[in-house]
Amino acid sequence: MLPFLSEVLPKNSRMKLKLLSSLALALPLAMFGQVSLDTAYQVNYASNLNIGDAVINVSNSGFSAGGNQPIVNANTYGDICANIYVYAPDQEQATCCTCLVSPNSLHSFAVSYGPGNLLTNVPGGGALASIRATNSVVIKLLATAAAGAGATLNDSCPRPDAPLGLVTGLVSWATHAHPTNTTQAAITETPSTPSTLSTGEFLKLTQDCNYNLTRGSQVQCPGCRVGGLATGL
Repeated sequence: MLPFLSEVLPKNSRMKLKLLSSLALALPLAMFGQVSLDTAYQVNYASNLNIGDAVINVSNSGFSAGGNQPIVNANTYGDICANIYVYAPDQEQATCCTCLVSPNSLHSFAVSYGPGNLLTNVPGGGALASIRATNSVVIKLLATAAAGAGATLNDSCPRPDAPLGLVTGLVSWATHAHPTNTTQAAITETPSTPSTLSTGEFLKLTQDCNYNLTRGSQVQCPGCRVGGLATGL
């Protein structure tokens, strides 16, 4: 509280001002304390894929370290499975897959171009036609526990249609291409949005995924590569 205000204001007013000042300082701390960017369920998107590819970068904050059993011979704790569910804009799931992400590692996925992109194994049909017509997708990410002790590095992540329990620790970003008044696209990158996962949405993600896996989607993400990617125009 500014000294001159305490001198000129009546006693009651000074008390109210002090209370308001305390609330003003406490409110931002309370608000920020309720925000968690490494929640189990996150949502992002890709658009304008006709002028520039999008990439998804994911990491593991290590929040779950110490709570999970280590993968045999991997010497790490807190491994998570980043399950990715890609939807066409018309709400039809195009593909799904999973990728093991250990604490402090970085993995990346191209969406539509080049070998190993997320749309590599999309079964033919309405979803693929919708993506080609709109050049856009919705990307949903779900962090679940790795299989833990007794698993190998190759089977540490269960199928994305039957994942284990939700875990905290996933952080992810996606790039976006934007048209400009030149021949070049503008590229931005945003964090994925932490979201609330309902029982109904979980069932939809996994049931849609089961349908796609029976039609040819790969269980492990095709481009589950180590390292970050920048978008290609």
